[in-house]
Amino acid sequence: KIDAPPRQYFAKGNYYKLEGQKGPFSHLIYPVPEPGGLGVHATIDLGGSTRFGPGPDVEWLEGIEPDDIDLSVDPKRADSFYDAIR
Repeated sequence: KIDAPPRQYFAKGNYYKLEGQKGPFSHLIYPVPEPGGLGVHATIDLGGSTRFGPGPDVEWLEGIEPDDIDLSVDPKRADSFYDAIR
């Protein structure tokens, strides 16, 4: 008998780029994980810019096929990022 593959759970987090100043970090910053997510952490992209994410409000995507996930960033979520980063 072949077991069914494990169920997939998809989540989407948003990342925002720090602009208007030099990045304050030279390495990745990971906070203590919070219930249901990783918390907001700082990453450095390939261009050397600092990005914050995945966000304090990770979206759990139920019943969506991977090819149907909208990967665009929701600008309305920026305020919660600002509070979490400060």
